[in-house]
Amino acid sequence: MIKNKEYILKYEHYLTYVKQLSVNTITSYCSDVSRFIAFVNKQALALEFVTHEHIHDFLIEIHDQKKGTSINRMMSALHSFYQYVSVYHQLKNPMDKVEFKHHKAPLPSTLYIHDIMALLASFKENDVEKFHKMIVYLLLGSGLRVSELVTLTFSNYYANEGMLRIVGKGNVSRWVPVHDKAKGLLDEYLMTIRNGWLKKDTKKILINKRGNVISRQYVYEMIRKQGIIANIKQPMSPHTLRHGFATILLDQGADLRLVQELLGHKSISTTQIYTHLQPGKLHKSYDAYHPGSKINKEMKEDE
Repeated sequence: MIKNKEYILKYEHYLTYVKQLSVNTITSYCSDVSRFIAFVNKQALALEFVTHEHIHDFLIEIHDQKKGTSINRMMSALHSFYQYVSVYHQLKNPMDKVEFKHHKAPLPSTLYIHDIMALLASFKENDVEKFHKMIVYLLLGSGLRVSELVTLTFSNYYANEGMLRIVGKGNVSRWVPVHDKAKGLLDEYLMTIRNGWLKKDTKKILINKRGNVISRQYVYEMIRKQGIIANIKQPMSPHTLRHGFATILLDQGADLRLVQELLGHKSISTTQIYTHLQPGKLHKSYDAYHPGSKINKEMKEDE
């Protein structure tokens, strides 16, 4: 199997000697593709297993840092790259399913309440699936990035307050609440399940049944498979749950600035991409939303 970085070298050779593009164009395209490959590597993914959802998550991530024209160029670079690897290396082309909107950020997929409830109801009652269910609750109820989830340490969790102190991009910290159901599952895991799985000391909270710290790929695969089990039509990923967190808050009238803070977005323009789903409901505070929100009511019924 070809390593991810080798595809870039082969692609550069193709642009230079087959397409005979200008040096500036080749440099720009390869730079953009290299940034995408770096994102893929962070997910511990081989390029062969990248889906359109991963590309979508990547575009969401870079939107906060790039102008519309740069996003357009990135899309062009990825289209060109995937056309190359699909023809010359027989890889599938997930770009065919990525919607391109000129000068606009890609819009997050909508996660509906019935999808959430189907996902939560699909877990069994053994230790592994309780662990997986806890992960889903943390992502959905706190809006964590998957990188923030897998790097959680005991110093991040304030059990008495029911809060997580998250150190996100740029080492910027923020506080996020832990939903009651998520807290119950997390505390049960820490007091019973984790001790039975622990093989060596680690400050990381989340370990699997073999005693190893979980990876981003572990979470991606678990959620993808659980989405299939729950018969959810759209492909599921950790970012889908983060999208769901933001959408639910805004749908219930939470203030946009508060959602920006909870998500750890540097720019509010990144948070605004979620408002297309339920416009006109951005005038209530998080406190007004939280106690009586539909999702909290549904989650409690799941207990």
